Amino acid sequence: SHNELIQNELLKNVDDTKKMDDIVNKLQKVKQLQESLQELQDRQMEIISKSVRDVVSMFPTLHALCVGPGLGRHPLVFKVVQQVLQRGMESNLTLILDADVLFMLSLEEYRDLYEELLKYERCIMTPNVMEMKRLPSPSSFV
Repeated sequence: SHNELIQNELLKNVDDTKKMDDIVNKLQKVKQLQESLQELQDRQMEIISKSVRDVVSMFPTLHALCVGPGLGRHPLVFKVVQQVLQRGMESNLTLILDADVLFMLSLEEYRDLYEELLKYERCIMTPNVMEMKRLPSPSSFV
C-alpha cells in the first residue's frame, strides 16, 4: 500500500508534467502567432506608407483630387485614403469626395476626419440619397 501511494504520486507527477508540456507548447504557439501578427501589422504599415507617398507625390501635378468611385471598402485602403485626405488638406488641394469614401466617412473611426473635411473650404462632397442618410449630420457632433 505504501508502494501503491508512491506509484500513484509518480503517475500523478508524470501526468502533471505532460500537462505542463502541453501548456508550454501552447504558449510557444501563442508567442509565434503574436510575432506573425506583429510582422503582418508592420508590413501593412509599410504598404500604407508607400501608398500614401505614391499618391502624395502626384499632388503638384493636380488641380483637384477626386476620391471615392471604385475605391472599394477594404480597411487598409481606408487607412491610405485617410492619410491622403489629411495630406491633401495640408497641401490646400481641392478634394472631391464621392461613393465609397463617403461610406468610409460615415464610420465612427473616421468621424474626426469627416468633421475636418466639413470645415475644409476646398472640399466638395457629392453624396446620393443613401450616402447622405449614412453620413452624420454636423449637428450630431459633440
